[in-house]
Amino acid sequence: MAEMIYTTYEAIKNEIRTGDCIVWNGNGFNGLERMFSIGIRLFTGPVTHASTAVWANYCPAYSPKAFSSLQIWESVIFGQVFDSLDRRIARAKEENWFEAWWFPLSEERRARLDEEAMIRYMLRKCEEGTPYDVKQAFKSAFDKRSRGHTLPNDDALFCSESHMFALLEGGVVEDCNPSEAHPTDVVEFNIHAPTYYQIFGEKKELPNVGTVEADNWDQ
Repeated sequence: MAEMIYTTYEAIKNEIRTGDCIVWNGNGFNGLERMFSIGIRLFTGPVTHASTAVWANYCPAYSPKAFSSLQIWESVIFGQVFDSLDRRIARAKEENWFEAWWFPLSEERRARLDEEAMIRYMLRKCEEGTPYDVKQAFKSAFDKRSRGHTLPNDDALFCSESHMFALLEGGVVEDCNPSEAHPTDVVEFNIHAPTYYQIFGEKKELPNVGTVEADNWDQ
């Protein structure tokens, strides 16, 4: 059974690694996001959004020193974006997030990860302007009891779909169908370490963590 540690973002920030998952519970900014979030909580569980941690290296022209910044790559209503995790946590309440958790990849899955391949995929999807997958986001949220078995397709992406496609491209999972994976599926997949961490909000443990085989899922 997975163990949760209740802590702060500042305490664990430097332990987060590229490819780890940050999951969220919140309501979003507009009516569409709020409706989707309510549907997810009613039909699938307490996780409404998923993003992928990425350490980015910068060497700005105005400074001779390079530095690293912890980013999250995610699908939002405007498409595929990178955002500062520091900024997101600092503004979490103002941006209608209630809780956040960090899910480290397991050592076995991390050994499979090709970071360069995964990041190339992320950058390509941003450069292509891949839109948010509104239709599949709603479908995956509301059909947990009777999966529609939508074929994998990354022409448009919603949050957990983009996270799982990134892991698929990076070799972390095999033959998984990201297009049917909603945020609660992500935390149920057996791809994370036995300990996960709540890093924002009132203490809330998540059910069924790490209980579902990710490889060949929904094929």
